[in-house]
Amino acid sequence: MVQRMTRVHSKATFPVMTSRAADIGSSRPSVNALDTDGPPESDDDLFVGGATARLEKRMGLGPPNQNNVIRRAVLVVILGWFPLALFTAINDLLSPGHSFLTFLSDYGVHARSLVAAPLLVLAEVIASRRLGALSKHLRMSGVVHDGDVPRLDEVVQRMHRLRDSFLVELAIVILVLAFIGGFLYLTPLNALPAWNSSALTLSGHSVAGWWHTLVSVPILLMVVCGWVWRIFLWASLLFRVSRLRLEIVASHPDGAGGLKFLGLSLQEFSIVAFGLGMIVSGTIANQVLYHGASIVDFQYGLAGFAVLIVFLFAGPLFVFFPKLLEAKSVGIIHYGGLARAFGQEFEREWFSRSGKFAGDDLRDPMFSSTTDLYSIVANAFGMRLLPLAWSNLLVLATGAMLPFLPVALMSIPADVILDQARKLLF
Repeated sequence: MVQRMTRVHSKATFPVMTSRAADIGSSRPSVNALDTDGPPESDDDLFVGGATARLEKRMGLGPPNQNNVIRRAVLVVILGWFPLALFTAINDLLSPGHSFLTFLSDYGVHARSLVAAPLLVLAEVIASRRLGALSKHLRMSGVVHDGDVPRLDEVVQRMHRLRDSFLVELAIVILVLAFIGGFLYLTPLNALPAWNSSALTLSGHSVAGWWHTLVSVPILLMVVCGWVWRIFLWASLLFRVSRLRLEIVASHPDGAGGLKFLGLSLQEFSIVAFGLGMIVSGTIANQVLYHGASIVDFQYGLAGFAVLIVFLFAGPLFVFFPKLLEAKSVGIIHYGGLARAFGQEFEREWFSRSGKFAGDDLRDPMFSSTTDLYSIVANAFGMRLLPLAWSNLLVLATGAMLPFLPVALMSIPADVILDQARKLLF
């Protein structure tokens, strides 16, 4: 009986699987497809270039798709942070008032312009390139049904046109200008750090304060808006892909029907989440150090920030929930029926015997066949309904929450920290 089943399986299934594997393997990306080291980006990369890159060029941060991203990150610091330090130092020399010391102790401006802005620029060459590799792998992995591959190509082309839309560039400019206008109109001068004011100007705003409002903040907003737009493109791409016919395999060893590779996007987005966390943590640090606040006072705000991070970066993967749920339901029925039939045959074969077994009986191939089948069935029954793993979420959460660790330590008295350290060490 076992030999008969083995022959049927080898004749009917193995050639089909081999043929399919050959088709997928022929279109599979190289080993270094997800590696950040490689040739310079091209216009074929969906998440590189476009409206946000044109805005960066207009701001003097380099042409679109420029490979020297370190130079662009340095320029962000030179334009966004260095003039603030220079103008504040000059203002302090001309009108002594310790404004330079207030600038040095302003953790918010350092977190925004010295850390977050250049880091988000650096993330463009790391995360954007890997997101592009993941989007290309959607086509090359065989996940999309062969009949819908032309539709997938149309989707990608549509995303390219959307990425390059002039209206996006215009919308970002309008948003930045509206923010600057609202900031100047709604924020009184006495609510800003002391280095923003000066007795040498008629308006009361220092040169550093004007530079911060008209240059530093727009640079940061432009970079952040660029990443918001990339996230929107990624979500739109995944949504449209989820509407295609997908070759989801319930028993796939990755536990997500063959889509688990999409969870790698969370690891790339962790860099962006860290940059956004730095923006928020810098403002909270000022409140903790100079206004007597505690990190606990911001617990609801931090919870909201964590929810926002998960929504932005993990939310797009939820579009595959219906397809994965359907594949799992069908897989449980089919694989469950197969396991039941095979198990019944196994029990009839062995439990009908007299109970005396020879030493060679345990070497019967039916034992290994049953084990192999049940492991496949277990994959189908344990299939996840989202194409990600807890490790992906952990990396994302670590990147988002790590900037708040120094702020939390600021809220704890130094003697308490030393006492706890002494107890751990001794």
